[in-house]
Amino acid sequence: MKPSAYGNLFGLRPPYNPKMIDGVFPLDETKDTVGPIAKYVEDAALTYSIIANEPHIYESFQNKFNPLDIKIRLITNFFKSFKQPKFEYVMDEDSEYLINESVQRLKSIGFRIEEITLSDDDMRLFSELLAAVE
Repeated sequence: MKPSAYGNLFGLRPPYNPKMIDGVFPLDETKDTVGPIAKYVEDAALTYSIIANEPHIYESFQNKFNPLDIKIRLITNFFKSFKQPKFEYVMDEDSEYLINESVQRLKSIGFRIEEITLSDDDMRLFSELLAAVE
């Protein structure tokens, strides 16, 4: 199993809530949780608000935050090609299309996205950080 981002999707793993796992095959009853995986973050928010029977979640997502309050940085050389010790990733055409589509959607609703390119030294440090959490 891998995070949903590996499949160019958004995943939401909500906090543990015993009321929401009725009917779920138990793997670890103290950590099991139910959350959506979707192509768009808006769809994940809507789906979760339905699963949780909490319509205010989607309503607040839609109306209550200012996209300018959120800082988004897109590390361009990470997505194009990331080759470091222990990691090698080259983006395929479908993934690149979905990333660009997501960036355009975010920009269209008011998010500012800063595109940055990391130096070779910063890329090595970044790969060390990724290795530490793997």
